[in-house]
Amino acid sequence: MIAIVALVLLFNWQRESLATLQAENNAARRQVEQLSKAGESVTLASSDDNAPEQKQISELLKLRGEMTQLCEETNEIELLREKNQKLLASLKSLKPTETNAPAKRPEDALPQDIHPRDSWAFRGYDSPDAAVESVCWALANGNRSAFIAAFSPEMQSEFDTDPFLKKMFPEDMKPADLGEFRILDRQTSSDDRVTLTTYSTHKDAKTGDYVGETDSDMVFKKIGGEWKIVEPSNDP
Repeated sequence: MIAIVALVLLFNWQRESLATLQAENNAARRQVEQLSKAGESVTLASSDDNAPEQKQISELLKLRGEMTQLCEETNEIELLREKNQKLLASLKSLKPTETNAPAKRPEDALPQDIHPRDSWAFRGYDSPDAAVESVCWALANGNRSAFIAAFSPEMQSEFDTDPFLKKMFPEDMKPADLGEFRILDRQTSSDDRVTLTTYSTHKDAKTGDYVGETDSDMVFKKIGGEWKIVEPSNDP
């Protein structure tokens, strides 16, 4: 699951999704409070008014049902937030704590490693670089199948079984407004294992400007002749 978070971080989705979840959570809480007050009003009316008691009971039950549904949605948002935070912490723990070489900056990227959006295409998975571009292309075009195919077989199955991943990447996955990506560093651990450090930009939902951030490392392993994103903690 850690590589999932790496991809989300790759396109800065985590920051935007958490902000969206916070807004949804606050809205849901306000609705719960409103429904709770409305439920109290119905309860008081049942003792003071002469309206048919059955109608008031029906309204109260409806309000309580809506409150229960909103509470469940709020709990789901909190669980998703907690899971994202735990996965992010796990991902950070995998990054090297000591290095002799300074971290590369976006402006240090070589010309051939700078990929603006209008140059993207589906490149397959014959190399780690091609796989990254294919993932970016898939996200920019809302192509779920091409996106999922970039992962190891074990992780691919999780997209259809894990409820959080199904919600984050649904069948009708919407295109992401991305700007460019750059490959800042490549580390080869073995003939079939490579780690890429990337930089990417996305449009800020509030300002409309493209903002960038150096992303967490993605680990690729050669599986069946293709390079796939793997989960570092479970794949030595």
